[in-house]
Amino acid sequence: VYKRQQLWLLPSLFLLIGFIDSTLTYTNSLFQHAGFDESLSVMIFVVASGFAFLVALFQKKRFDLQSLIAGILLGVPSYFSVYFLMKALSSFHHDSVFVFSINNLSVIFLTTLVSVTVLKEQISKVNLYGLTLALVALVLIIYQDLF
Repeated sequence: VYKRQQLWLLPSLFLLIGFIDSTLTYTNSLFQHAGFDESLSVMIFVVASGFAFLVALFQKKRFDLQSLIAGILLGVPSYFSVYFLMKALSSFHHDSVFVFSINNLSVIFLTTLVSVTVLKEQISKVNLYGLTLALVALVLIIYQDLF
């Protein structure tokens, strides 16, 4: 159940993800030299960790080892997701529609698979219809040259 005060999060999430995807596509097409994928990924996470440090400093939060370990455990997979996303954009000639569609739909299918198998969640009919439509969209995107 969502509260009315939280509804602004949905369009914000949509716009921010679109901004991030567009920025990654633009920077990847602008800087195509070797080593850029690594540099961009490092730069993103240095800025993110600096921002987190500043926020923690201004909120006067104490640093503890558990938070540092959790940050590293979350940061390493995030680093590689950006790195491999940049590699995929380069490999598919900056076809962002293809790369981001495959990436986002794969995340949806993987999280659904994990939630059903590991967490024993039940999929509603509406969610099953949505997954079926997403699968059809995925097939159409992959085989778009055939149509």
